[in-house]
Amino acid sequence: MIDAMLEEMLEEVPPELHNRFLEIVGLTDKFCYIHLDDEYRDLCRIMVLDLCGPDTPAARGKAEGWACGVVYAICRVNFLDDDSFEPYINPEHLAKAFGVAKSTMQKKWAVLRDGLEIIPFDPRWCTEDTLEDHPLNGIFDEFDGSPESLPEEMIQSLQGMGVLPEFMKMMNKAKDIAEEEFPPQVGDDGTNVLKFPDIKNQKPDNK
Repeated sequence: MIDAMLEEMLEEVPPELHNRFLEIVGLTDKFCYIHLDDEYRDLCRIMVLDLCGPDTPAARGKAEGWACGVVYAICRVNFLDDDSFEPYINPEHLAKAFGVAKSTMQKKWAVLRDGLEIIPFDPRWCTEDTLEDHPLNGIFDEFDGSPESLPEEMIQSLQGMGVLPEFMKMMNKAKDIAEEEFPPQVGDDGTNVLKFPDIKNQKPDNK
């Protein structure tokens, strides 16, 4: 059965990919119904929508592989593949649930990561709970694209690990994504404030 959300999404999917889109979404919906919840279901649907554009690689290969890759991508962003988080989704069990090899799941994840430019804690794919604990909350208010705008203790820690350049690249990418997906609000002092949880519900259902 196609609900209102899927009907709206189908308007953005090329006609020749309607069946493919619904096939993949049917699989991700079923997994989320059994193992996760409606919020994860909707995030998976949005990712499948972004995947099913013109010249998509998802037009080829088994739907189960792409569905598994999508769920794994959402799990990675929200750290569900880390057994210290709740809920925990074991990657091997995830692949088995879709009847695909773990290597297939990882290959599809790599295509999604590179094609959709997915980054850690990517605000486009975070749940409400993940956004509330987002490590970049509060930092964006002062971040201007330079390391000097980060907290000093963070700079020292990143330098000590030798990952400051990589973190800066990710930080700028995350800021660009967040500002595009969640336009800053005006604070009481008239300055722009970017707070993910406060504006999560402003995100359109089909974007």
